[in-house]
Amino acid sequence: MRTGLRTGTPNPTRRPGERRAARRPARPTTTPTARRRPPLTGRAVLLFALVLLLALTLAGPVRQYMEGQQEIAELTAEGRELDPPGRRARGADRAAARPGVDPAAGPRAAHLRAAR
Repeated sequence: MRTGLRTGTPNPTRRPGERRAARRPARPTTTPTARRRPPLTGRAVLLFALVLLLALTLAGPVRQYMEGQQEIAELTAEGRELDPPGRRARGADRAAARPGVDPAAGPRAAHLRAAR
């Protein structure tokens, strides 16, 4: 004998074709002061954490780059200070190594004399 109810339905007291009751009553409208948002939402905290992580990740390499640039500038300035005396000393050594070449005439003078 059948009762007209299906087994396994969530509400066996309802008959087929019977309409469901409203699930929830309509919400009462709340005033804006009754429900407030927190000053920091979860999205804002997550965004702040990601920006902070990115800044901390890049801080080390940027600092190393800046220190390297400063060291290059210092070495370049030191090299400029030491370079003119070094050039004169090297020029005198070369002239002493090649007899018969006038160091005041420059390097082309020796080449032109050898071609004659």
